Amino acid sequence: MEERLSVDTQMPFNDGDAFVYIDLDEFKPINDAFGHGAGDKVLQEVAERLKNFAPDKSELWRLGGDEYGFVVRNAASPEHLSFLADRLQDIVSAPIAFAGKELFVGVSIGVAIHDDAVLHPQDMFARADVAMFTAKNNPHKNFEIYGSSLQTRRYGNEARRDVVTALENGAIFPVFQPQINLNTGEVTGFEALARWRRPNGEVSTPAEFLDVVEYFGSQAELDILIAGRTIQVMRHVHEQGTLKPRFSMNVSESSLASRETRDGYLDLFKNNEDLVSWITVEVTENALLDRSAQAIRSSLQSFSAAGVSLSMDDFGTGYGSFRHLQEYSFDEVKIDKSFVAKLFSDHSSEVIISGFLHVAKGLNASVVAEGVETEEQRHKLAELGCHFGQGYLFAKPICAEDVVGFLESGFLARSV
Repeated sequence: MEERLSVDTQMPFNDGDAFVYIDLDEFKPINDAFGHGAGDKVLQEVAERLKNFAPDKSELWRLGGDEYGFVVRNAASPEHLSFLADRLQDIVSAPIAFAGKELFVGVSIGVAIHDDAVLHPQDMFARADVAMFTAKNNPHKNFEIYGSSLQTRRYGNEARRDVVTALENGAIFPVFQPQINLNTGEVTGFEALARWRRPNGEVSTPAEFLDVVEYFGSQAELDILIAGRTIQVMRHVHEQGTLKPRFSMNVSESSLASRETRDGYLDLFKNNEDLVSWITVEVTENALLDRSAQAIRSSLQSFSAAGVSLSMDDFGTGYGSFRHLQEYSFDEVKIDKSFVAKLFSDHSSEVIISGFLHVAKGLNASVVAEGVETEEQRHKLAELGCHFGQGYLFAKPICAEDVVGFLESGFLARSV
């Protein structure tokens, strides 16, 4: 492994190549507490793990100190790089044996993806360094891609005012996508999804505004706002008719890692004890890879103790899916729509879904398939043993005012 990257600053990059910048967390405290021998052991072990981990066609360097870097040629996508980062976190954070003790370090990872704006290799290194520094200063996220995130985070005071105003005046609000029993066609629940109605009347989805909300540290406030309004809608729906559907709400990593936000959720649940058994909290797999995993575990345990159900969202997209399902007491798993979309074009998707269903059944967890868009997908999922689904085949997300009417209309998707 090269000791310095500076000797290779003329290396050529092509579009699609990525430079991954890795900085160890908690290295200095280990060095200070256990001496340079322990520090050297950590560096040697991490270097060996990175050598074994580095993808094919990659080039790996020790950048000096506790920093490393490697080039990934023809990086498939930001999603692929995110997957690599998750794996890196697991690999590096495994215990390191030293003098009868176990030492633990984490990583902060910054990535730059080559594009037409990169005029010199130094631009790649500088971008990756900025991304790594951003990740290191974020207590809830250890990975950042410059090209897909930091470049778009050029927000000023006007954007901050927009976020604050939207949260205060109700411009950010929940809509509700029905969840259906795939066999009977009955509505069993709704998932709350955030929307932002802009001043010009356009409505934005989370994919279009979560970056700016997270940038200004307002994600937890957004989560609590959506949760509170969802419970209001839920109470109205339950009081209006005989049907009592479940309501699911998404909770972000930052909310789960914050004791203050966790307590805000617990207050909501305590003040609505008559409804908690009908509430599901959805957590993405990536949240379970957060560096604040212990705080997140504590929050999930508190939510479960309060009586709400726990759901693992986007199941199958993270590293260690089955391990997380085993470690946490999830009542439900949601199969990511990417597997449903490839159900007929890629046989492995059917095999993977069957495996998910088998494991979930053994753990007594229900399964919801996301992104069901065709009758063929619905029939196949039901045939495989998946009982619940949501997607445009049944309905797009609907406004709060339409939920009761949707149920009263006797909506019943054609049964299988």
